[in-house]
Amino acid sequence: MKVEPDNPSFLDSLGWAYVQAGKLDLADPPLTTAAGKAAKNSVIQEHLGDLRLKQNRHADAIAAWQRALAGDGEALDRAKVQKKIEAARKVK
Repeated sequence: MKVEPDNPSFLDSLGWAYVQAGKLDLADPPLTTAAGKAAKNSVIQEHLGDLRLKQNRHADAIAAWQRALAGDGEALDRAKVQKKIEAARKVK
């Protein structure tokens, strides 16, 4: 992070670690920044969607997951993401 503080992959990893630790307030800035810098990166968009769901921001989660599906598709389980979208739509 010191060498490349604006690297979207590094920001995503940091934010995702915070999500996994349950520190959603700390996860938001790096994941939001990473997603803005790497709009076509499916994994980063999926991580942002997962964070938004945990924040009870269902519409934002769906939007991020849709970007994940429209993105580069690398390391993305499309069926899993689609199920997340369908489940979030039922909660809205």
